[in-house]
Amino acid sequence: MQFRVLGPLEARAGGGEPVVLGGARPRAVLARLLVARGAVVSTDALIHDLYGDSPPPSALSSLHSYVSNLRRAIEPERGPRAKAGVLITRPPGYLVSAENVDALRFEELVSGSEFRAPEETLARLDEALTLWRGAPYEEFGAEHWVVTEAGRLCELRLVAVERRARALLDLGRPHVVIADLDAETVAHPLRERLWWLLALSLYRTGRQAEALAVLRRAAQLLAEQLGLDLSPELRSLERDILHQSDSLEAPASPASLVVSPSPEPEREPAPEPARHGREAELAELMALPARATRAGLALAAVSGEPGIGKTFLLEAFGECCSARLGQLVLWGRCPDAEATPPLWPWAQVLRALEHHCPPPDRQALSGLLDADRPADARAVARWLTAAARTQPLVIVLDDLQWADPASLILLRELLVLVREAALTLVTAFRTGFDGPPARYDLTHLRISGLEPEAVQAMAAGLGVELDAEAARRLTGRTGGNPFFVRECVRQHGRPAGTVPSAVAELVRSRLDAELAEALAVAALIGEEFDPEVVAQVAGREAYDLLDRAARAGLLVSRDGRPAFACELVREALIGDLPPLRRAALHGGLAAALAARPSTDVAVIAHHAVQAGPHGEAVQAGPQGEAVQAGPRGEAVRWATAAAEQAGRRLAYREAATWWGHAVAAHDASGGDPAEHVELLLRHTRALLAAGDHHAASQARAAALRTAYRADADAGLVAGAMTALHTPADAVTRDRAAATRRPLRLVAEA
Repeated sequence: MQFRVLGPLEARAGGGEPVVLGGARPRAVLARLLVARGAVVSTDALIHDLYGDSPPPSALSSLHSYVSNLRRAIEPERGPRAKAGVLITRPPGYLVSAENVDALRFEELVSGSEFRAPEETLARLDEALTLWRGAPYEEFGAEHWVVTEAGRLCELRLVAVERRARALLDLGRPHVVIADLDAETVAHPLRERLWWLLALSLYRTGRQAEALAVLRRAAQLLAEQLGLDLSPELRSLERDILHQSDSLEAPASPASLVVSPSPEPEREPAPEPARHGREAELAELMALPARATRAGLALAAVSGEPGIGKTFLLEAFGECCSARLGQLVLWGRCPDAEATPPLWPWAQVLRALEHHCPPPDRQALSGLLDADRPADARAVARWLTAAARTQPLVIVLDDLQWADPASLILLRELLVLVREAALTLVTAFRTGFDGPPARYDLTHLRISGLEPEAVQAMAAGLGVELDAEAARRLTGRTGGNPFFVRECVRQHGRPAGTVPSAVAELVRSRLDAELAEALAVAALIGEEFDPEVVAQVAGREAYDLLDRAARAGLLVSRDGRPAFACELVREALIGDLPPLRRAALHGGLAAALAARPSTDVAVIAHHAVQAGPHGEAVQAGPQGEAVQAGPRGEAVRWATAAAEQAGRRLAYREAATWWGHAVAAHDASGGDPAEHVELLLRHTRALLAAGDHHAASQARAAALRTAYRADADAGLVAGAMTALHTPADAVTRDRAAATRRPLRLVAEA
């Protein structure tokens, strides 16, 4: 029997089949015993942890029943009088004797990863971290008895994350570390070791300005939240980065930056980089070096939304060019950071080139190599041409949307000046950026989302097996965006509607206040929306804002209508709305849609119900301001209309749902009691028509209580009594009893 506690509590049989553990309290008993890690937990402690300070008289017998049921579930082959081997009775209580617990295996792997070679450390920690499916003992996170153990396991996980990052750095793979550490620093901003590792990883990938920006961000957070300065370790790293200290160099350089001056006579076949559905794009890029060798400069541009895998594709391309073709690959990265020196990406490229081919005219380029003066484009072109005669060159400029003006000017000039050189130049930038000048020989790859098969393979690489249907759903929700897919897979086991924090942060980073407001209105409408309705609620400037969102890749066009690029972006926008603001926007949408004769009643009713009494009282005006709405009770009116429409279509289950919304909205708005009884009776009839007799009985009981409380007339009371088609003699007896018994007792019947 396997127990899994690194996420929601699970038990699995030897064949991997999930075991049904029962309700919340039996599960809590098992979780409490697993938290004890093989120690005895007394019955008194278990009862206190289950019921608090006021246990019921039957608490002990209930506990015995829970234990008995758990034993049958986790030891199904044990005979009636056989001794328990897992959930054991031992005075003064019980213990769980189990070695196959994911938390125990996790601890074993992490503790055994210390003082090992980087390859062994990485293998152990990769296995350890794949065991995590969410927060430890996730469903019991608020219980006092789980807090200490969950905190201990979370701390051990952070140790594993840091140790794994260190191993990857020692193996010369800093680019693999960055995305993981970026998300971890957001989740644990006060953990300085994470900032240290992230900054060092950025530095080793040639992103010195971003590394310094990370350290500045860490300093600001520590000062604002704790009033502390950077630790000596972080201050020392900052000094070393500023001075480009040799101590920061990796033991072994990444394959994409280390090449021999010339191809070796017999080159070992390089391992194929993981492609995750990018085979076609990679093949198109791999045709460029041959074109450059034949005809000179070969130029390509890769564009796509954030997280779509541009850098991943470029790194795979660089590895192939370096290891398989023996070409010199030079990287220039444009950081999203203030105070970045001019010409920073070109300075990175030319400093790396200097190690392989010194410049023909150092005096003309000495200032450029320090990135502190205007570039001599002709001198750079002569240098690149001379270097390409010795060994074909590949220059990769990533994140061009953040490049400074001087870097873009130099790029344009080099495209004109470099002609007869075996040079491949590939740029990457976000959707909405113009990129390099258009040329007839420019290969422009617009990267779109992955297909479900690639998403399935990507999830498998992260240790999560998805069937074809689950992969299809995840692809639809994320738009196939690899970053979104990875973050969703990492929180596998959490509620389906939960937006990963790293995804929400990325969406926020792409929006200003005005754009976020307009897109929030669109998100409440649905995946596809009418921009005119958005403009009615968010203001006429919404058209320009929606155009901006489309250029940024947040919106696409489907059958001539704007739509969100993926459902996860829409979920993130809705999740960021405060409840009252969301209600106000729903109210504005209900009013805008109600003015359109062609709008489906159910659509209007949805927004009116979501607005509720708060949304009805105050709605959003055309400029986003709060304005007084129409009379209260719009939710009741539209929910009633939707229910009647569903009933006419014989959609009884849908009608019952809408009558339920009408009842709830009427109650929240303080409506007339007699009207409330009528709504409850219509809800009862709809439930009966839908075949849900139990819920109909409950609705009828609520109608009776309301009728008696409001001292309604006899006809209304009789209607409530006969709502379930009660026989006539029973109705007569009920009426007679109603005249004799106090109203309070009747209402409680």
